Amino acid sequence: MKTIVTLFIVALTLAGCTYEKKEYATFDDYPVRTDNLQEVIFTPAGTRFVLWAPTADFVRLNIYKTADSEEIYKPVTMNPGKDGVWTVLISENLEGKFYTFNVKIGEEWLGETPGIGARAVSINGKRGAIINPFATDPIGWERDVRPPFTSPVDMIIYETHYRDFTIHNSSGLEHKGKYLGLSEKYSVIPNTFHSTGLDHLKFLGVTHVHFLPSFDFAAINENTLHENNYSWGYSPLHYNVPEGSYATNPADPITRIREFKQMIMALHSAGIRVVLDVSYTRTCDVVKSPFELTVPGYFYRHGTDSIVPKGDVSLVATNRAMVRKFIVESVRYWVEEFHVDGFCFNEIEEYDTETLTEIRKVVDKIDSTILMYGKDSELTIPGVMSLTKKVAVASSNVKGLNSPQQINYASIHDELCLMDYHREVIPNLTTEQQINLNKLAQTAVLTSQGVPFILSGEEMMRTKKGILDTSESSDLVNAIDWNNKIVFSELCDYYKALIALRKNHPAFRMTDTKQIHRHLEYLPVEQKNVIAFRLRDHANGDVWRDILVVLNADSYLAELNIPKGEYTVVCSEGVINEYGLGTIKGPKVIVPGYSTLIAYRSF
Repeated sequence: MKTIVTLFIVALTLAGCTYEKKEYATFDDYPVRTDNLQEVIFTPAGTRFVLWAPTADFVRLNIYKTADSEEIYKPVTMNPGKDGVWTVLISENLEGKFYTFNVKIGEEWLGETPGIGARAVSINGKRGAIINPFATDPIGWERDVRPPFTSPVDMIIYETHYRDFTIHNSSGLEHKGKYLGLSEKYSVIPNTFHSTGLDHLKFLGVTHVHFLPSFDFAAINENTLHENNYSWGYSPLHYNVPEGSYATNPADPITRIREFKQMIMALHSAGIRVVLDVSYTRTCDVVKSPFELTVPGYFYRHGTDSIVPKGDVSLVATNRAMVRKFIVESVRYWVEEFHVDGFCFNEIEEYDTETLTEIRKVVDKIDSTILMYGKDSELTIPGVMSLTKKVAVASSNVKGLNSPQQINYASIHDELCLMDYHREVIPNLTTEQQINLNKLAQTAVLTSQGVPFILSGEEMMRTKKGILDTSESSDLVNAIDWNNKIVFSELCDYYKALIALRKNHPAFRMTDTKQIHRHLEYLPVEQKNVIAFRLRDHANGDVWRDILVVLNADSYLAELNIPKGEYTVVCSEGVINEYGLGTIKGPKVIVPGYSTLIAYRSF
């Protein structure tokens, strides 16, 4: 071993004699790789390693036999080339081995890292893994296809967290807290016929599942999963690797990738598309991040950066050419390799518009139905939607929604869920009133123009004990108790019927603002916390001529005038039946407190 190390040091010295590092005055002067950013290209005959490190004086590649072995199996000096790229080809079958890069600038070795673009890693992402990528494909993967999809307004998005959705004992799932928990069929609450997991999603009729971060993140120690550590996952470590704690064996680099694909395939087979919550503008740790250990300073914004709102050095500088290239290629990789169907960009306002526009162009070339959106976005980028809270039921802020480019929600993971919100806003509510307000809130979302978005568990009166930020709370707070599907079965059935009502009637799914302006009419209402509107003249080709919707978020009866005619009631006092619940004629109508009236006329 001493001989190998001596030869390695000599090689470094020789390399130093022939390589002159270029100096750069600004980050804008840094070169950009012209090829793709893949850092490990494996074949049985040999593996090529490529690292973009334009400011390095030397780059050392360390090959290890195992993920935790201390002894370096093969130390290798990488060769400098154009565009700041260092490369080396090792003509040996390295499958199953592990690697790190170590960059030297001046006299300082920055420390070992799997690189910025690792696609397979050891437990906790300490080292990169050299794998045969074909070994990660589950049986039948080549036949996996995206479920049919026409227009964004046809979506019903269901936001969840892998662990929340599957971890509770009442889930009846074998793989609790894991990707595979979302791929199990025919799961039920023990000793009942009430579906859970994947079959519950099918029961509701949602079209898209939005998962909280799936990147390999640093907040959970994958060696101590028995301690029930919890995180939402907004501390990305490796952006191109699925998180290991949701795999049955995080120590096996292939397992996490294959099981993630199995989950995707199962959801697709059920007719459900997959959206990933992504956080490219943050890293787990600035100083020890793969970015900083490879090209110090380049990937982050600094106080002198003109687009930094607060001089926050932890923000990733999406406006820099190689950062933009990295993000665009990462998104493309998730689409092509994992068949992901959409992305929610966390903190979307921190992205520059050029990067988001470029992502949209790239994914459009693959499939124009791939979804892109961000929360509370004021950006106006074609093909990038805004996830916006416009419905605040039981307050004076009840509004109608009228943008087909908007994703509408009443609750979301980083806010209070509906039960907790209603308890805070209106103390001393009865259980019946809480149920009614829950129905009212989601009826406002599902009957509005745009795209509906539902937080998982709301259909079962989910509570997170009144805690706003549960990012590091225990399963006792975050886990969905499936027993509540039995307790609140009426509410679950209402959600199912409400989703079906939206799907069955295109009037609720108009595709452009011209249609909305032509067919949506707000009715005059004097009482606070009440909104009424009519979808008229066979909106969007609906078989119903006029649809009347009245949302009463007041505790008192609401009385209002409606256009004359005979209407068939399909929703009243918390019950939905498209075959009819009776008729009304107007010109006045009375709607009980905390309830919705939906009625239609065909002639």
